[in-house]
Amino acid sequence: SASKCFVVIADPTKLVKRLERPIPVEVFSFCKGFVDSELREIGGIPAQRNFITDNNNLILDTDFGVIENPLELESKLNQIPGAIENGIFSQRRPEKVVIGRKNDIEVLER
Repeated sequence: SASKCFVVIADPTKLVKRLERPIPVEVFSFCKGFVDSELREIGGIPAQRNFITDNNNLILDTDFGVIENPLELESKLNQIPGAIENGIFSQRRPEKVVIGRKNDIEVLER
């Protein structure tokens, strides 16, 4: 939120026309049970990734099926106490997206 330039780095599989894969949701570890329940309440099926973030948080990869309204879903995710961040970038779209390919990169700019 405080950055002047929002850059996302991703592999080519993340460049899609519509979202229909699990959305990563970063969660405080002590809130996992509550956030899991809230994600299910809004139609998600969370699965904990075998990974701990730099801040010792968990990632719940959450399947919502085909996401017709990313902005609405991102807003709902941002309202869940204990959910820190998620992988939808509708509210603040990145200024640059760097796509890493096998032997090079592609930089997309807004």
